[in-house]
Amino acid sequence: SLEALRAQGEVRAAIIGAYRRFELALAGARMPRAAWQTPAEFMRAALTQVTVPAPAVRRLTALFELARFSDRPLGTDARDDACDCLDAVRAALDTEPPLHAEPPRAR
Repeated sequence: SLEALRAQGEVRAAIIGAYRRFELALAGARMPRAAWQTPAEFMRAALTQVTVPAPAVRRLTALFELARFSDRPLGTDARDDACDCLDAVRAALDTEPPLHAEPPRAR
């Protein structure tokens, strides 16, 4: 859960976990990450294919890249930012129309 990520003592693991949940949320919204896509490529595709908040997606991707590919120190504020970004993405996806919604019928 998001609360478990927020309570995670290992900041890098929490950020990576938030990004993984971001990938799963987008997969559930008809936008799975292809195995060949880098985080930046996936971000660009997501911003053009689904309605998600661009600042949150950009920030979460940047935090993931730092957590996964750098040795730069990250504090709990970075973990909290990643969780906030994930929360914003989920909220946006919750307002997306259903996958197989039928168009309104003419009367």
